[in-house]
Amino acid sequence: MSLTPPRPGRRVMLDESAIQKIADLDADGVGRSVTTQDGREHVFAPPNWQHRVVEPIDKPLSDHIRQAVSLDDAASFAAYVNTFKTPRSRLFVSVAHHSMSALLDYHAAAEAGEAGNPDYLDHRASYTMPFSEEWSRWARVDGVAMAQAKFAEFLEENLQDIVEPAGASVLEVALQLQSKKKVQFDSGVRLQDGSTQLTYREEVEAGTKGNVKIPTEFVIGIPVFFGGDRYKIKAFLRYRIEEGKLAFHIVLHRKQFILQDAVQTTAKLVGEQTGLEPLFGSVG
Repeated sequence: MSLTPPRPGRRVMLDESAIQKIADLDADGVGRSVTTQDGREHVFAPPNWQHRVVEPIDKPLSDHIRQAVSLDDAASFAAYVNTFKTPRSRLFVSVAHHSMSALLDYHAAAEAGEAGNPDYLDHRASYTMPFSEEWSRWARVDGVAMAQAKFAEFLEENLQDIVEPAGASVLEVALQLQSKKKVQFDSGVRLQDGSTQLTYREEVEAGTKGNVKIPTEFVIGIPVFFGGDRYKIKAFLRYRIEEGKLAFHIVLHRKQFILQDAVQTTAKLVGEQTGLEPLFGSVG
């Protein structure tokens, strides 16, 4: 009886029928052993013909590369792929997970009406595009209500990301909001220039009334991914007055479309660097 050697690293599965055949062939009753491609010795011994595996002292090399590598930037990912790619290699891109996977030992394509030949799919390289710090900050506040003081602090902290209107004018708004700590806001009026004028009164007896002008939208210029190109993103500024208290929230316009474009741009760049056409999807 002969056993077909398994693929390297695969566990050998033998049912009772196979073990019994080995026992039937063992005329001298001393047992039998089979050595597989991965260097393991599979020993079957009486009286119960139990199966045990003896690991090799020096494990033999596989007949193909079995390796999964995760790279931290697009340049390293492209360099690794270029080192090991073959005409069979394929590049898969996931927009949902903003990641890329290169299957370096992918199946051979069908030719001249003949079915393609399978390969091991054991050599893979992956790269998950890391968000920039700027994108992470603005994405965290997207659609999230912020109290007046917290909103002013956020604007001041991330002022350099605002490209339209001039940062100085937005900073002035932030400073005005920070100074209006003991006021009751009454209403807001949309002005002809597109901004909003908020009316307030001081929280003291016969409080003085006043107003503050805030933009209804502005534009930020930030990279989506670390080290990537900057995108201009319109940010809508919404407000709510409840019991005299003012709350703001920022809505990033078409954020998901910008993210998709950033993934496609990175995938196209890696495709040009490696000569592999990006295939949008995933492989199990």
